[in-house]
Amino acid sequence: MPVYKDEERGTWYVRCYYEDFTGKKKQIKKRGFKLHREAKEWEADFLRKQKGSTDMTFRSMYEIYIEDMGHRCRQSTIDGKKHVFEKLILPYFENKPINKITPKDIRAWRNEMIAKEYSNSYLGRMQNMITALFNYAVDYFNLAENPCHKAGRMGKREVVVNFWTKEEFDRILAAMENDPTAHVSFSLLYYSGIRFG
Repeated sequence: MPVYKDEERGTWYVRCYYEDFTGKKKQIKKRGFKLHREAKEWEADFLRKQKGSTDMTFRSMYEIYIEDMGHRCRQSTIDGKKHVFEKLILPYFENKPINKITPKDIRAWRNEMIAKEYSNSYLGRMQNMITALFNYAVDYFNLAENPCHKAGRMGKREVVVNFWTKEEFDRILAAMENDPTAHVSFSLLYYSGIRFG
């Protein structure tokens, strides 16, 4: 493996060749590793990432996923994904090869998240994000299966439907007889089904 000592800086660096998606040979050089082992690990993971190998680390898959989604989603969506992944998911799975993450690992991570007493909607958001990343790995990197599917859902799914009955709506309209703008606004909201979201 092409790992070299940078005598001037007292660190290690990697110089290796890879083929990009067009088939062109390219060279990459990465400096600043304190240990020879760190440089070798970075190079091996970089080459696995380039080959699309499912034994790349979870962090590498995350970086590929976020970069790809950056072309398809709004920046605010990407920022939200980054926040959840970097704060709550990466610390747990970061250096584990993606093909070695099992449903048992997912359940253990979920149990830790549930123990932190996040709201059900936030738990659902985390669930959706990690599931989407594994679906991406299944679809584009030939990961055998998504471990999240076998692990089940995280948290409780609560569906609360709160609506006015016709009688309640008529009472509200009667109270707004002197305000035509409010009367029209509430009628529009009630009959069209428009929601704030």
